[in-house]
Amino acid sequence: MAESISEGVLSIFNKQAGDHVEQDEKIASIETDMIDVAVNAPHTGTVTKLLVSEGDTVTFGQPVVEISLQTRDTPYDTRSHRIRTKLLNHPRRLVHNDDILQGSAATYIDMMHSS
Repeated sequence: MAESISEGVLSIFNKQAGDHVEQDEKIASIETDMIDVAVNAPHTGTVTKLLVSEGDTVTFGQPVVEISLQTRDTPYDTRSHRIRTKLLNHPRRLVHNDDILQGSAATYIDMMHSS
């Protein structure tokens, strides 16, 4: 029976606040006892804030970076997206929640590993 990975160490940020990122571009790496996991940008945009530091332990569902979105209508959308890590026993998937009334959006990256 496979054992779930619930935390890892954010080993390096490949992007810093203010850097432009393309969709699927690598933003950071998380090391676990079993595997190294890439954190990729779910959208094209600009990194607005790093929410943890290199060397920090990150856990299931913890936000690690915020990205403002680039859209066709405006160069950069004011909505902020937080990328969260999720270490489980399934392939990576992207879940997007857009809250129009609050003027914000959240994007979660499920980071998963199967043994």
